[in-house]
Amino acid sequence: MRLDIRSLTAAHYERPLIIMGNSHSLNLLPLGKLRKSSIVTMGCNRILESYTPDYLVECDRSAYMDQIDRITTFRGKRLFCTALFDPNRRIRQLPAQELPPFDWYGWREVPTPKKRRLQAMLPAQVVNATSFERPFISAVSIAFPMIQFALIMGANPIGLVGIDLAWPKTGPTHSFGDGRKRGCEPFPKRTYRCFEKLHAWLHSDPDQRIVNLSPVRGIMDTYFERQEFSDFIGGKP
Repeated sequence: MRLDIRSLTAAHYERPLIIMGNSHSLNLLPLGKLRKSSIVTMGCNRILESYTPDYLVECDRSAYMDQIDRITTFRGKRLFCTALFDPNRRIRQLPAQELPPFDWYGWREVPTPKKRRLQAMLPAQVVNATSFERPFISAVSIAFPMIQFALIMGANPIGLVGIDLAWPKTGPTHSFGDGRKRGCEPFPKRTYRCFEKLHAWLHSDPDQRIVNLSPVRGIMDTYFERQEFSDFIGGKP
């Protein structure tokens, strides 16, 4: 049954929350320590192969189809993009999925604007930090909508793990192995432009903290301040 996602507004006001992507660096962190903390966790796509978060976010039909057994038995809150079930949306040539019989919250996404239009948009037009009723720009990275969800939930600070926006030059590309064999593609330039808008938006709210907890240094360090994972879960500023 679809639940009203608006009920999650300010659900975690001023509480720390960690967002989990599927980058390979996720495997380098002691995620088990989170189970002993009170930090809220939100993961996406194939995260259930690595960790069981409080929130599961899905927008990729391939991941949804691969993980449906785990998703069905998942006991946390499920946040699904409505495009998963829309027969009018073409996503990687995969069929629209049937509406699930279990509880889920639905959110709407809109395609990422092209270069010129995106550059002309104000940060507040790209970043939806106010309402689940508004659609979310996808940025071709589910991490981007998830950060906006956390902002609407009132979470502060927000930590990011497994979100590197880049693939290692050698070895597995993702926490679950070789993403190329499971339909994953490198990030396009418009993904980075959206994160640049988010970086600019953060300047309008100096009290809101979003920190990069990845042990791997890279482009995310240009958008967010860096903090050690152990310090974040230990409550250090």
